[in-house]
Amino acid sequence: MSIAPIVRTVSVKASPQRAFNAFTSKMGQWWPKDHTIATQPSRR
Repeated sequence: MSIAPIVRTVSVKASPQRAFNAFTSKMGQWWPKDHTIATQPSRR
């Protein structure tokens, strides 16, 4: 039995570089730090 992946597409009015930078460098502002699949907690 396999589970289909969840796919989500979002369009923004920004260049790919700027959108990627905002998504990755400011992740702590919108993603809960205790919501992870990592084995160790984040050091940030």
